[in-house]
Amino acid sequence: MDERLDAAQAAASSGHWSTVAHLLQEIVSQQDGQGLDRLTQQRLINLALGCLSDGNFQTRWDISKVIPQLGAIALPALLHIVRTTDFDEEDWEYLWFAARLVGEFDHPDAIATLLALLQSGTPELVQVASDALANRGAVIVPDVTSLLSRPSARLGVAQTLAKIDHPSIIEPLLVLVDDGVAEVRAIALEALMRYSDDRIVSSLMRSLADTSARVRQAAVTGLGLQAQRVSSQDMVPLIEPLLLDFNGQVGRQAAIALGRLRTIEALNALDRAWRSPYLSEPLRHEIVQVMGQGQHEYALLMLQGYLEEQLGTTDVHAAPTQRLCHTIIATLGRVESPMLQPTATQILIEILQVQPSISQWPQLRQAIAFSLGQIGNSQAIEALIQLLADEDTGVRLHAIAALKQIDPTNTRKRLEQLSQDLSISPNLQQGTAFALTEWSR
Repeated sequence: MDERLDAAQAAASSGHWSTVAHLLQEIVSQQDGQGLDRLTQQRLINLALGCLSDGNFQTRWDISKVIPQLGAIALPALLHIVRTTDFDEEDWEYLWFAARLVGEFDHPDAIATLLALLQSGTPELVQVASDALANRGAVIVPDVTSLLSRPSARLGVAQTLAKIDHPSIIEPLLVLVDDGVAEVRAIALEALMRYSDDRIVSSLMRSLADTSARVRQAAVTGLGLQAQRVSSQDMVPLIEPLLLDFNGQVGRQAAIALGRLRTIEALNALDRAWRSPYLSEPLRHEIVQVMGQGQHEYALLMLQGYLEEQLGTTDVHAAPTQRLCHTIIATLGRVESPMLQPTATQILIEILQVQPSISQWPQLRQAIAFSLGQIGNSQAIEALIQLLADEDTGVRLHAIAALKQIDPTNTRKRLEQLSQDLSISPNLQQGTAFALTEWSR
């Protein structure tokens, strides 16, 4: 070891800090750093601190794994660095690594220093201190909470408590939901929403009218998660205005929250937003998807109405109309409830058979065939067989793929019977032959 320690000393004198870090790693890995005599430990610490001070990022990263193995004897020097070094924009990593290492020690002085860093106002250092304190779990909550009276510490307090999964954080975070800084309010709400408590629900409701979009988003997201604790009659009037919020993410979370209620009132609120001329196109798509996930026949009938409206527009080939139609059809294809799948299937079949604009839109017919295959309901077989007569090859291929998904054995028998039926149209005869050829590929 003495030879390697001397070699490390020589490398340090030459400024070869990566070599120093490598040698120290070897020394400590082969011998317990805390079992060395004090003089050797001090030499190792001095060399390690040199790596920390003058090494590049990789060297600092490597040596940060060595220093904790040297034991508490390394802590005073690290505390001195953190307490006396000014934050340098050009070399903030030095102080960042030192603060991170302080967090490795379970010592009152280390905790006190980390608590002080929460008030530093330097985001990088606050983050390090927050992570280190939160790793201690619920036991640190009283110490962190003691800083609530200091405005400069509140952001760090919020960040720390938010990372601790324990009911003891509820009380202090309820204080922070009314903080003067929007980021603090948002962090508090984002952490509280995972707990069940009537006071949290009240805070979430109150925060729906916050001036900060991030806070409103957190509030409406939280209410969506707490949907079972609030009646639909109380929640819908509070959330509905946020569907038209100027911030798209707030509107999106409002739609998701209403969707979780799965009530007629919530669906009607979504419908009113859909019909607003001010609703953004992305949110229209979100509302469609939310309705499809609601497991409610009323929602599926609404989607049918939307699809028929889109197909009845004068400019059916406009890009927004196409995208919305595809979203509605895809959403119907993802209905998972066995009770609702027949309804979704029937809606898609009716669109195929009744809507005249379908004949102008092969991409839409392809999408319907794909969705019918996803649902897998046997009542779609005859409609899909009729698509085999379609003039578009893509539609025929989608119909074949869907038929294979639903009931491949019986469908093939049906196609073989049709191939012998001279009364069917020439197009269907050709389509049937095409399907049988593709079937075995």
